[in-house]
Amino acid sequence: MLDVLEHRIPDRVPYFELLISQAVIESLHPGLDYLGYCEEEDVDLVFTKWNFYNRWLDEAKGIYTNEWQMIRKRGVEQTDDYLEGPLHSPEDLKRFVCPDPLAEAGFRSLKEAVSRFKGTRVICFSTKATFNHIWYLMGGMEEYLVKMYTEPELVLAINELASGYHLAQVKRAMDLGADIILLADDYAFRQNAFIPRDKFSVFCLPAIRKMVDLVHAHGRYVLFHSDGKLDEFLDLIVASGVDLLHPLEPGAMDIGKVYREYSDRVVICGNVDCAHTLSFGEPKAARQAVLWLLENIAPGGRYMLTWSNTIHSKVRADTYRAMLDTLAEYGRYPIRRGSRNEPELAG
Repeated sequence: MLDVLEHRIPDRVPYFELLISQAVIESLHPGLDYLGYCEEEDVDLVFTKWNFYNRWLDEAKGIYTNEWQMIRKRGVEQTDDYLEGPLHSPEDLKRFVCPDPLAEAGFRSLKEAVSRFKGTRVICFSTKATFNHIWYLMGGMEEYLVKMYTEPELVLAINELASGYHLAQVKRAMDLGADIILLADDYAFRQNAFIPRDKFSVFCLPAIRKMVDLVHAHGRYVLFHSDGKLDEFLDLIVASGVDLLHPLEPGAMDIGKVYREYSDRVVICGNVDCAHTLSFGEPKAARQAVLWLLENIAPGGRYMLTWSNTIHSKVRADTYRAMLDTLAEYGRYPIRRGSRNEPELAG
């Protein structure tokens, strides 16, 4: 991974996943947890995130709150369902007490990964820039988007609160050993971005730039994640200085086009389709998808293989296994550029 980040051709194509369902891990390696899986499969990047302090509101229904006073509900995947947030007005914001970004208990997963893997695998710590965290606080995306127009000062004030928190949190994460900081926000669905370019520039981009500047000042790297169609402002994201771009969702983004236009400035990460190929396709479909990416995207060296979103609970273990085995068999440099046709989505 460090070779790819520093514009050197590595020995092999790096591989990572940001989230892997425990159900899929159990299917491949019964009894292993996520960190054990990373070791067993020789995963190059170990993903960690903040350990929220959660408190049950209705345990029978799986409803809980956290230190940000967000209300969520347990789901079948690793990202739980969002229900409500605490900040709907300037008065709410005045009364709100920001959580402690340096609470040591929040870094429990990071500390465990650093203790186990520092120096042998790249350690990633996940945080936010603005978008998702802000609409979580404001009661939902619809309210957040409307208030960009009706109460922009409130949105900007919440942005400042959250940005300051996350900057302090990330500074501590790097002190503890994080090598890469993940900015995990979703700015788009498959047809369009959620917000226009001018609103992205005002409400989202400044916090991204602040985070990139902080991380680079400490000699670390920024991995940017967003699903969906990012054409509206992809050039602004790249110009912000992020180091890795993930995952270039199939059907929304053309990974070949993005690689040709931006791989001199950002590492391209993606994009084996988990909505169709890995969930409904036969193992040969995953093999074809990996071979296409290796032959058409990987040869220049500025590429890391991963999924198009998450390895969720509906991913077929045998198809996922085929993806990993194909990478292990064919993912070593030098890689000959091929003419294999782009794989079709299964299902």
